[in-house]
Amino acid sequence: MATDRRGALIPLLIITWIILSPSPQYDNRAVIGNTRPKIEDAIAEEQHSLEVLNNSTYEASRFKAELNPPWLGLNLTGFEEDRGYAWDAWPHIRGLASQSTEWWQRAIRGDTIEPRPVPLYENVTGYVQGKWARQALPDHVKTPSLNLTAYAPENPFGAVQSRDFQGNVTGDAGDVQIKLTQSALVGETLGVSGNVTEMKVKITLWDDANEHDQIQLRGVYFTEAAFGLVSTTSDKFAGIFALPHLMPNDYTYNMSRTVLNKSISKTIARQISRDTTSLHPWSTSTSENNLQDPFVSPQCELIVWLQQEEPVFPPAQKYSTGFLSFLERELKFPTGAFLPPVPEMRFRMTAFSPDCGYIVISAGPPTHSPVVANHLTGPKMPVQSNRGLHAVLLYTGILGLQVLLLLRQMREASTPSTRSRISFYTIAGMALGDGFVTLSFCTLGTVLDGLSLNLMAAGFVGFSSMLFFGMRFLIDIWAVHAPELRRRERVEVQAELRRREEIMAELRAARERRAADATAAAAAAAAAAATSTTTTPSTQDGVSDVVITAEATIEAQPPSQPTVPPIAQPAPTEAELTLPLPVTAARPLDTGATPTFYMPSDQAGLLPAQQAGLMPVAPLTPLTEDQTARLTEMLTDARVPSFASMYIRFFVLQIALVFLSLNAAGWPSIAQKIYYTAIAFVYL
Repeated sequence: MATDRRGALIPLLIITWIILSPSPQYDNRAVIGNTRPKIEDAIAEEQHSLEVLNNSTYEASRFKAELNPPWLGLNLTGFEEDRGYAWDAWPHIRGLASQSTEWWQRAIRGDTIEPRPVPLYENVTGYVQGKWARQALPDHVKTPSLNLTAYAPENPFGAVQSRDFQGNVTGDAGDVQIKLTQSALVGETLGVSGNVTEMKVKITLWDDANEHDQIQLRGVYFTEAAFGLVSTTSDKFAGIFALPHLMPNDYTYNMSRTVLNKSISKTIARQISRDTTSLHPWSTSTSENNLQDPFVSPQCELIVWLQQEEPVFPPAQKYSTGFLSFLERELKFPTGAFLPPVPEMRFRMTAFSPDCGYIVISAGPPTHSPVVANHLTGPKMPVQSNRGLHAVLLYTGILGLQVLLLLRQMREASTPSTRSRISFYTIAGMALGDGFVTLSFCTLGTVLDGLSLNLMAAGFVGFSSMLFFGMRFLIDIWAVHAPELRRRERVEVQAELRRREEIMAELRAARERRAADATAAAAAAAAAAATSTTTTPSTQDGVSDVVITAEATIEAQPPSQPTVPPIAQPAPTEAELTLPLPVTAARPLDTGATPTFYMPSDQAGLLPAQQAGLMPVAPLTPLTEDQTARLTEMLTDARVPSFASMYIRFFVLQIALVFLSLNAAGWPSIAQKIYYTAIAFVYL
């Protein structure tokens, strides 16, 4: 009988539509009732903001609180009157971040400083982390009053409810981690005695146990004055275009405007030539084309002032400016010279959110003890890369040592008796860990350019340890453990079959007792009926005729069976008698019962257990020895898995573990610690 496969048509059509559907066009698709902005609109807006930046001048009193705030004349997004941002607090922020030392004041004026009194790094690309503390807004600054309707665009589903802003700091303290990336304009040196470079910053704030999203900021860094100013940029704040107006004086304003003018012009040129299709190149969003999704909570804008402090030197050591420059050149262009411990960078952070209205500073002197918090400290990027390289090399050596020990154990476990004493799951756990390392290192190798070769080499060693040694040893161990496991399972199956036979024997005995009781009851009823109908009893040799008659009647008559009334069949007509089959076949009667339809099974064609010889034909019949043996083998095979099935489970578990670990990277901090600690504990 043919199988009905019409149910597979709908999934096939859905898969075909998914495969053949055209790619979405982000430039002209309508989303939630509104048309997405085109790249031409973004270019026009960026050119307008750049023109405003080039035609504006620096005003030292621009952010002082007055009845008519003068920052309204900037004509940039985020400085409108109805925005309600707390720009009155910026003079206070600039006072917190600025230094009062003489060399710093001379540096921001562009004066030559020879030599610099404090040894500092020229290039600050690296990682810093530490603790932050919240500061209250000044008394004269009002809390930002935002127009929330601007963050709830119209859509066919009605007005979007007001949502919490992402990156909004509500606690009083927490942890912070910053990735600094400093890049200079190639072939150009700006300034009198120092270089003004671009800077990218990725900052992550932890508020108690809650982790905020990673925020991306862009700005400039003054190497001579050793400070940087970065800001977010979005549809509600033109941070990169307004950044020069936030500088401490006109010299830094002009220098930063020159750098940003060239950088922004190059970015706009790449958009015009379609080298990039990003609508917001400086946006904090990480989605494709940096499009703002109305269903995603808006991001708090952030302006961060980073001031480099004296590095964290080793105990009882302090390097000079020249020696620190030598260390920096050797890290960037290594010549093989022996290097002492490289001091970590140290930064003082002052962050301000004009729309969410909070001030965050790095915890450290003079407000905190250096023992408790020492601002933000961390290694330079070359030092961090070297640490990662050494860790990878160390782990590769450990993997090599593990392979040697595994080979030694394989040689010593050359007999079945020694292999039977080795735990199968211990070796499987080691192979699973090697496979996890292989997939993890290969994934990281595609992301970390500086360590890609080392990570790939370590991944290959882990792959070799897993596939060529670990899995081979597992096959040898399984070849010894499988017969033992099979014997144990066979004993359990035989015990279960014996219990089944005992239960069946009890059921057969109970059925026989019920049948005997029913026969005795029927005989007694028949005897009583015969006694009542006999009227002339006679005796012969002292034996009652009635009893003989009753016994003879019982022996002569078979047990009474319930009679089923016959169903009346309609008489066939003359035409039906003359026509051939199947017209003359008997017609089914309509009894009023609901008809039952049976779909073809995927097990069609398989013999029943009785015909296959595994079960008795009659119910409750004892199994023969052949049936018992075949059933025992079948149940034992079902309970003992093959190595092929174990192999598939191994790799499925490994892939699932890798994906779960990648997903765990986005979990809260407490959940991450619990998960990774549990994984390490299980592996050990």
